[in-house]
Amino acid sequence: MGIRAAVQNRVTRALFSIERRDANRRKAERKRQSSGQPHTVEYFHEAGDPYSHLMAQLLPDVCQRYDIELKVHLVPPPPDWAAPDRARLETYSRLDSARLAKRAGLRFVDSGQQPSPDQLQIARAQLLAAEANATFLEAAEEIGEQLWQGTLSAADQVPAANIKSTLAAGAARRDELGHYLGATLYYAGEWYWGPDRLHYLEQRLRSLGAVSPGADDALIYPPADAPSGDETASIDGAPELHWYLSLRSPYTGIVGARVKALADAYGATLKLRYVLPMVMRGMKVPRKKGFYIMSDVVREAERRGVPFGNAVDPVGEPVERGCAILEEAIQRGKG
Repeated sequence: MGIRAAVQNRVTRALFSIERRDANRRKAERKRQSSGQPHTVEYFHEAGDPYSHLMAQLLPDVCQRYDIELKVHLVPPPPDWAAPDRARLETYSRLDSARLAKRAGLRFVDSGQQPSPDQLQIARAQLLAAEANATFLEAAEEIGEQLWQGTLSAADQVPAANIKSTLAAGAARRDELGHYLGATLYYAGEWYWGPDRLHYLEQRLRSLGAVSPGADDALIYPPADAPSGDETASIDGAPELHWYLSLRSPYTGIVGARVKALADAYGATLKLRYVLPMVMRGMKVPRKKGFYIMSDVVREAERRGVPFGNAVDPVGEPVERGCAILEEAIQRGKG
């Protein structure tokens, strides 16, 4: 390992260590207690984002179960660097949200298209009015439901300039704290994106004793588990599981064994489809995106008991060499 890689390895391990994260959590809690502030959770809601519609259905329960103060920010869609193929991202987001909704008994049906610009503007006006009237939790779900059905009517006359300035302020706050997507929750230095990361926030609040009296012990949206290698399942036909992996992605590093176990559980043929990292395809990956991904991978690895953190960035020639080796291994049946 060269000097540059060794330094990068050391910095990465220090920045994303469990010990540093836990120390930051303790520091944040001491600061909160000394100032007498409540447990403040900031939520960033994007009209037209299906994940935000799911979160709007979960937030009333979150606020009921936990002793928190929720601050809502309305935000615009993510910038182009965060959605380089926006149409496909939106299509997949609707499909994924429909699956997440079905698993948890939430309401979302993929209509096959995004809401119209007119409907989006009406939704933003109504959400802004609800926020101003402190009724966001009561109104957001129904507004989202009508938005996705295309049945909103312009009952609230909110100047377009007010909507624009509100979205800009929400985006600025999100950027200041270090994220770029809607349906995100921020609490004391850490981010939680969408329903399937909500359990991390719940567990953290529980560890701090921020639980309302009589609250349900069950998690609002517990994490899903794929079959392990010891389980078997049946499925019609001869299934194939296609795994699209980037050798630079830290997610690739922690899920390989689980992907193989999933294929084995269903008797599926595992097809490896490797892709070049985004930056090697001319796309931007700003620091805030990389930081969130690494932080998320650390907690996922910790939950799964997968070693992670002793790493360097393999972008460039190491990735190219890895792909070449992998391709040869696939040809030999050793992929």
